[in-house]
This record gives sequence, structure tokens and C-alpha cells, in this order.
Amino acid sequence: MRLALLSHHRIVPGEGVSEKLLRTARCWRTLGHEADLLELPTGGLIDPAEATSGLAAEPPPRFRLGWIARHQSWFARAARILQSRRPDAIFVRQGLWCPAFERLVKSIPAYFEINSDPVRELKHRSSLASAYWQATWPRLARHARGFVAVTSELVPRGHEPDSIVIGNSIEVPSDPPRRNPPSDRPTLAMPIGSPSPWHGIDHAIEIARRIPEARVLLIGATAIAAPPNVEFMPRVSEPELRALLETCHAGLASLAIARAGLREACPLKSRTMLAAGLPIAYGYVDPDLPDETPFAIRLDIERDGLEVAADAVRSLLQRAAADPTLGLDAWRFACEHLDLRAKERRRLEFIESCTRSRRPAGPS
Repeated sequence: MRLALLSHHRIVPGEGVSEKLLRTARCWRTLGHEADLLELPTGGLIDPAEATSGLAAEPPPRFRLGWIARHQSWFARAARILQSRRPDAIFVRQGLWCPAFERLVKSIPAYFEINSDPVRELKHRSSLASAYWQATWPRLARHARGFVAVTSELVPRGHEPDSIVIGNSIEVPSDPPRRNPPSDRPTLAMPIGSPSPWHGIDHAIEIARRIPEARVLLIGATAIAAPPNVEFMPRVSEPELRALLETCHAGLASLAIARAGLREACPLKSRTMLAAGLPIAYGYVDPDLPDETPFAIRLDIERDGLEVAADAVRSLLQRAAADPTLGLDAWRFACEHLDLRAKERRRLEFIESCTRSRRPAGPS
């Protein structure tokens, strides 16, 4: 197939979401398909094989009606570019409606990635954006050929037959990861991709307060009041993050997903840490992780409280520091269940099947 992968944001190699898109495009090519990666803000066709490290991505702007006008020009330009590329299908994250976006998904078989609950997520930025989404999203969804949700909870209502659940993946190193802690002090890492309340940074700080013997790195978080064993670090590129994780014993993924109105999640940072051989503690239901496993423990802070969570994290840290095989088990699990190629094969098979059906998703 000839495929086009569309990015709502500038591609910044080394940044989490950009790296996911670059990996996806490279993988599609490796699997024998033609794949374009189109950067909507610039209209540039990005060659994933030649992308090099760049600056950290900027946070998303506040919602304004002028922002919709800007998106109108982006999608109008994308339509002109794709007219010459003639893709069999386009794949794009769910986004806010504009007329050119709707025309594009009507003219080319389109597949949406559903990676969040936009009504609640946008409400944190702007109630107007949330209301706009609710009023206009159905105009895009009715023309889609299919939806790829990262959890079953996010499958759009009314489109279940045209949807598939594929959790986030990661390129897992072929060699076992190295551990290179600078000291025997147990070290815990929590990468933060963007400032959002569902990361539960406040929970991480309270857990750190209860484990004073541990060093806790909050990577990409804005500094706030915290005990002395907490270190706030700037955002780093993916290669820098991998090197930093080699100095740690375990990791924290999102701890407060309920603040997003969800129970399920599969954040990229959890995949990055497992692929780096870090056992993790996390606060959600993950579609790829079994409920009970020594290298990945699920916390329910709302039900059990912070004392229980801190005890569980302390135990995980102690076991990880004492037993290197725990990290190796995490890496092996990532190889077998989270690796990019297997998940992208499933995505491509779904796209090919739905495209051949030659019908839009959902009700007419």
C-alpha cells in the first residue's frame, strides 16, 4: 500500500510523539509499504530515515478560533500535496474539525488514532475547545474508514465494528540493556512528556517523601516544592532519556489517570522504561500488561492511599537494585509484547482490510 502519516505538530526528532511517528513510518517502509510522513504545520514531507535530533517540542497553544483558521490552511495544503502522492489511505491522530479536514477524509480513506479522551483533555485547556470538539467531531468520524484506539476504553461509541485496539509500541533494543547507576542509592525515574494533571507528579513527590533513602528524578517536570531527595530535570531527547534511564533502578509511569476520566492507558514513557530494562510502578489498567507481574506493579492510590503505594514502590526499588534479572525480565517482556513491528503489522492488516471494504465507518 501507499500510505500517508499526518502529524498535527512539527516533527522534532528525539521528542516522544515525534519519535513514535518516525518509528511508525520507518517500520511501514521496512514492512514493504510506501509511507510518507507529512508535517501539517509546514507542509513538509519528512524522510524518517534522515531525520536528526532537534530542539524540544513546544507545548500546545491555547485554543482560539484563529487556530481553526490556521488548521484550515494546513489541511487545504495537505490535500494539494496528497493529490500528487495518491495514497491508498491516510493515518492521523484525532483532531479538531475544519472544512478542509473534513474534505480530506472524505476524499481519501482515512484512519484515526484515538489516544485520549479529547472532551476531558481539551477542557483542561479551554471549555470552548471542548464544546467545539463535541459539536464537530462527528462530522469527521462519519467519514472515517476505521479507528485505532490505544485502549478499549477509548473506542468511539457507535464505531465499535470499525475499530481495533492496539496499545502503544516501542522499538526495543536487540541487546539487553545496561545498568550503570552512579551509586548504590536506589534511584527512581519518572519521565514527564507534557504538563498534565494525570501524570500525578504530586503523588510522585509524596511517594518520594515516604522513601527518603531513594533518589527520585522527575524528568521534564517544572520544579515545585519537594523533599530534598527529589531532583527536577529538564526535558531531554529520547537518546538522552535512554542514557539517563541506565543510571536508574526502576521507574514511575502515570499515577493519576483517573483525573482524565479514564481507567486505562498505555503511555509511551512506560514502554520506554520497560524497553530500557526498568521495572515500573503505574496507576492505570494497561491493555498490554498482566495484572500481576514482578517487574510491573499497578498502584491504586485513590483506593489504597499513598502509604500503601510508597511501600509497594520501596519494595520494587529494593528488589530491582538487588536483582538485575528483574530488569532483564522487563526488557524480555517488551521484546515479546511491546515491540513495534508486531503491532504495526496488526495496524497495517486492519487498514488494508478496511480500505478494501470501500466503505466509511459508522452510520451514514
